[in-house]
Amino acid sequence: MTVTTDTAASAARPRPARGRSRSAPAVHRLDSPEELEELEGLRTVPARHPWRWAAGALAIVLLLQFGHGLATNPGWDWPTFRSYFTADVIVTSVGRTLELTAYGTLLGFVLGAGVAALRLSRSVILQTIAWAYVWVFRSIPLIVQLVFWFNLSYLYKSFGFGIPFGPTFGDFRTVDVLSALGAAVLGLGLHQAAFAAEIIRGGVLGVDPGQREAAAALGIPRGRQAWRIVLPQAMRGILPAAANEVISLLKGTSVVYVMAIGELFYQAQVVYGRTGRVVPLLMVATVWYVVLTTVLSVGQYYVERYFARGSERTPPPTPWQRLRAFARSLPDTARTARTARTDGGRP
Repeated sequence: MTVTTDTAASAARPRPARGRSRSAPAVHRLDSPEELEELEGLRTVPARHPWRWAAGALAIVLLLQFGHGLATNPGWDWPTFRSYFTADVIVTSVGRTLELTAYGTLLGFVLGAGVAALRLSRSVILQTIAWAYVWVFRSIPLIVQLVFWFNLSYLYKSFGFGIPFGPTFGDFRTVDVLSALGAAVLGLGLHQAAFAAEIIRGGVLGVDPGQREAAAALGIPRGRQAWRIVLPQAMRGILPAAANEVISLLKGTSVVYVMAIGELFYQAQVVYGRTGRVVPLLMVATVWYVVLTTVLSVGQYYVERYFARGSERTPPPTPWQRLRAFARSLPDTARTARTARTDGGRP
């Protein structure tokens, strides 16, 4: 007979792992073939969500009802919509809308970058001037600014260049230089610059100051710090808000109808004022705005994906890549289903 002392018994007793609670439940291991076979015979039942399915069914019914109304309600007048959707006057006005958007975006973000640089400068005077610019142009509605620039020749008959508060070497008439289109571009660009300046400033402030300190410690010039280190990192914060502003500007070009410029909404007004078909012409403008906004949104997605390369080692697949992967997986899914049926329900 062997007698075990308390010391030997305590030494032979298994000790709990370091860092694990003594009261942790033991993990039951399925080592016997009978237990494994019993587990394989169990049927997996997915969780049921009746209210989720009911809400989805209700949403589908409402969408189908709305679509049925679009298709059957004669008030929409779809034949008139089809006849004017690709009409020359509408297509030309779409081009003018894109032209205003491009010019306003270019002027707004170039000037906004300068205003943002002034707000980030160490000069109190420059900071104050930049802050006042943003304050003024964000406070005045866009339509008021457009009407003001359109009537600028009433305040200033001519502009000249020369010595400040001194003689003028030459001048030109305002009405000869600033046309209706020029006044619209100027108003849209100056209005956009105020918002673009804050977007750019916010993106730059979002970069970790340690990045600039490390670049300065390495002796990198300030211009190269801003262009190669700060700006690429700030673009990830700038792009979503900047793209949102560009889309808002695209829709905001409809305000220039007060200046009788032939953009999309103005031409739609002219046509339905002549024909009396208000709803189909408004739908023509609506669908064109949706198409243009969708194109800009797709471009935003790929531009953001490009600037996200430094933060994500493996970028997520694009929708087109996901669609191709899903198409390639269909034969494998069908083959797995056939195998499951021939094996009596077990893969």
